[in-house]
Amino acid sequence: MRCPDCGAESSGDFKFCHRCGHQYDYSVQRPTNYQAPGRRSDSKVGLIIIMVIIAAIVLPIVLSAVLYIMVLGFGGSSEGDSTTPQLNLTRSTVPGGVKFTLSPTTRLTTWDSVGVLFADGLSFANWYPKSDEWVTYGSAGIYSAGPTLVGAVIVWMNITDIDGNGGLNQGDSFTITTGSPYQFSTSTTYTVNLVYLPTGAQMCGISFNF
Repeated sequence: MRCPDCGAESSGDFKFCHRCGHQYDYSVQRPTNYQAPGRRSDSKVGLIIIMVIIAAIVLPIVLSAVLYIMVLGFGGSSEGDSTTPQLNLTRSTVPGGVKFTLSPTTRLTTWDSVGVLFADGLSFANWYPKSDEWVTYGSAGIYSAGPTLVGAVIVWMNITDIDGNGGLNQGDSFTITTGSPYQFSTSTTYTVNLVYLPTGAQMCGISFNF
């Protein structure tokens, strides 16, 4: 330590200068956590790095979500898919079952976006026609599904796309039938529903008895 009065050097923690007797002042001590001015702590640097990394990850996700909502909306994969098309069914009896003929839909709809549900009140069957599962018969497209067990009855479901264009058009039809020794119960109420798969909502439905 250098004496401020005479400039003499002293070693150790002396209270007085050994040359001039100047009393050293130990009342002002440097804080133990003292940092040199202008130096940023490591913790602040680390925090800034973490914030930059989070921003780099989160920002693209947020922008993608905003773009998705602006372009496609909340309801579906496109503006058309956000609403459910509607139609009506006309029922008639055929050997071994029942036939349903379609009225025009309120919007162009394809068969591969539709599910067919058939239920007897306790059990049900559902079918989802896919574009690669159709066969051509003349100018028509035919989709066949089954056998499927509904309750104690084995059933088949067949769709006829009269134009063969893959769309639900007026005059298109489907049948639900069974065969010997099975038969539908005359005391059971059956239901048929067409469901629009993009929204999961019912396009049409009908209840009937044999």
